[in-house]
Amino acid sequence: MTGAADLRQTLRDIEVFAGELPGFDPSTAPDTPFELFTEWLLKALSAGVQEPHAMTLATADAKGDPTARVLILKDVSLRAGNSPRTRAASRAGTSPPALMRR
Repeated sequence: MTGAADLRQTLRDIEVFAGELPGFDPSTAPDTPFELFTEWLLKALSAGVQEPHAMTLATADAKGDPTARVLILKDVSLRAGNSPRTRAASRAGTSPPALMRR
């Protein structure tokens, strides 16, 4: 392979969502999102998914300029909600806070 055109074609040839996707029936979901998230997280851990606690958080500043960063989820509870963490000195740590709802 040589050149950007070949790389472009290689990327376009990669199968997306290879294999059968797991089914989801909302009528069988637990009563709270917390329970469903916990179930999915534990399944991901047992399946060997690397960093299943990593998440991307996107926000926009007062001018509407978006930014996104990867955070590590450190806690989840019904009382406290989600608790992602980043370094306080990082760009993400000094940007406007994001409201995360459960």
